[in-house]
Amino acid sequence: MEGMAILAVVSYLFYEKVIVFIVLAPMLFWYLKIKKQLLCEKRKKELKLQFRDLCISISSSLSAGSSLTNAVISAYKEMTEMYGEDSHISRELSLMVKSLKMNIPVESLFERFAARADVEDIKMFSEILNIAQKGGGDMIKIMKTTAEQIGDKVDIERDIQSIINAKKYEQTIMNIVPFIIIFYMKITSPETMAIMYRTDYGVIIMTICLAVYGTAYMLGRKITRIEV
Repeated sequence: MEGMAILAVVSYLFYEKVIVFIVLAPMLFWYLKIKKQLLCEKRKKELKLQFRDLCISISSSLSAGSSLTNAVISAYKEMTEMYGEDSHISRELSLMVKSLKMNIPVESLFERFAARADVEDIKMFSEILNIAQKGGGDMIKIMKTTAEQIGDKVDIERDIQSIINAKKYEQTIMNIVPFIIIFYMKITSPETMAIMYRTDYGVIIMTICLAVYGTAYMLGRKITRIEV
């Protein structure tokens, strides 16, 4: 619905033709792809932060003398209280706890978790955990180190975001301004804008403007997208 609303606004402001909306309708799949990617990135950031707290919780339980299995079960209860049952980390841990009752090794569960999450830090942790379980590594140190590394990355990301947030806000405004200008001109001087919709040259100019706008939007989005 969001994509259709944007497409309707673009079709009206740039062409004033319903047929354009129909012709551009396939672009909704591209829009859904972008929204899916943005939502996926947001969820990964949330999961990364939650995973850091999970490592801290497991590390505390291991320091108190609990086994890794009991530490995971205890962490599930703690993460549920901290983030709720519907959070990403709570759902993953719920699957782990059920699988632990079926005597599935912890390292295998974290390996599956890493595959589903597709987060680099979780994948790396899963590999280290697998090696440590086979070679008898220091689990407490591994948990603490992982939590510290993820925490450092989160802090760096926050610093970067605080620096570029002002620019992102400016970009958002600049993305909206062209539509406001066109709408204002259509309302105040409809006879001036009429030539842009009723002649071939006008349609070509509006198409070029739309293409330039789309390029600028994608370029701005790429510039402000920084990964740590």
